[in-house]
Amino acid sequence: MDLFHNRYQLEHSWKRINKGWFATAKDTKLERDVLLWREDVAGQEEREELIRRLGNAARFSQRSFVHILDVSVAGNGVYAVLTKGKGLRLTEQLRHLKWSDQEILQRLLELIPAIREARRERLQDFSVTAENIWMDGAGKLRLINSWTEAEKEQRDVYGLTMLLYQLCTGQEVLPGSIREFNQAISGRLTGLPGGDAQEAVDWASSAFLPSCSLRDYEAGIVRLLAPTVPYAAPVKEPGAAARSSALRRKDNEDKEVTSQRRQQEVRVTTTPPRAYEDEQKDGRRLHPWIYFTLAIVFVGFLAVGGLWFVIRDRGADENDAVAPSTQATASAISANSASPSEKTASSPNKTPAPSKAPASPGKTPVSSPVPSGGNVSATPKPPSAAVQATPSRNSDNAAADTANAVPDLVNHTLEEASRMALASGLRYQYYVEASELPKDTVFKQDLVPGTVVSKGDTVIFWVSRGP
Repeated sequence: MDLFHNRYQLEHSWKRINKGWFATAKDTKLERDVLLWREDVAGQEEREELIRRLGNAARFSQRSFVHILDVSVAGNGVYAVLTKGKGLRLTEQLRHLKWSDQEILQRLLELIPAIREARRERLQDFSVTAENIWMDGAGKLRLINSWTEAEKEQRDVYGLTMLLYQLCTGQEVLPGSIREFNQAISGRLTGLPGGDAQEAVDWASSAFLPSCSLRDYEAGIVRLLAPTVPYAAPVKEPGAAARSSALRRKDNEDKEVTSQRRQQEVRVTTTPPRAYEDEQKDGRRLHPWIYFTLAIVFVGFLAVGGLWFVIRDRGADENDAVAPSTQATASAISANSASPSEKTASSPNKTPAPSKAPASPGKTPVSSPVPSGGNVSATPKPPSAAVQATPSRNSDNAAADTANAVPDLVNHTLEEASRMALASGLRYQYYVEASELPKDTVFKQDLVPGTVVSKGDTVIFWVSRGP
């Protein structure tokens, strides 16, 4: 195998880590120990995306991450050379760790700032479990792979919780249930200064909630590591009661003096001067003029209103005088044309008298037209008959306008029912209730269809909300 033209020599065989392979090697050119990571990628686009992610991770420098020294491509494999230093992978040391409860939480607390900084650099999909962590000779934890996307259960707050379980149990496997996780935490974290085993379990299991953030997780660790300080009541010195009572008396005296001074200042500032009194008198002299002006305006308004009513009544009287005469003439003409039996023969020696012109334009006499060349003259109907017919016709029309039949609104839509009610001269009111009919369909009304009601009456119907 040509590892960059025989520059790197493997010291151990390749081991699986996340989606790639991991091994330790020797840099023969610079005489140093390094870590090698490899991932086999077949597609060109996938290979370019992986190289881009490696470039972003190489520009990110943080002491809690293993730094990338070089990136290379050989065949279908993409290689990354990492700094090694002293130490081993955490999975190889889990069974031999002798950390206390405080040391376990302290190691987790040291990783949180590195994860938060990686978030700002858009490197937040990496795993934080034991298989992706390198432990140096001083016991510090450093993340190896920061460019490969890991499962949801292995990253961020959830991944820190899984790392906590691995550190407490000394095993690489992850818990199979929350109950198994709680039992492992309660049996291990029992000597924390800031809380007992139950409080540690409550904090650790809160990471499974969607609302748990990295800040909340960090605050829980700080609370469990901080020792609880018992409350101590303040001790009063001898004579403290006497001194406090003297101070209260002095404060009360100061308050009384201050209130007296304020009353004197208010009394002085509220006394009106002589000039102000004269100005008030002058202002009171102007009030009669204001009242007189308002009275003139009110009288003018009444005069204009009365004039308008007089003009309106006169126009209404003229219209009423013209309308009956016109109706009487029309009725007389129709009577002459429709009733030929009323026509009688007159003597041929007699000449019909000519009709006289109306005396005034407001009144029109009721008479039939004179035939042009005959001896037949029409007997005119008396004016009283034509005048009496007009009110009866008006009364029928008024009755027709004020009486309407109630339409059948059931099974119509709300819009159709509204138009039908208005077209019938009725007002409407509706309620929306649940029904088997489709939505916005009328299923009931209070007035029986066909009932004759007055114009302007209200019909109430019910509209379906839907089944």
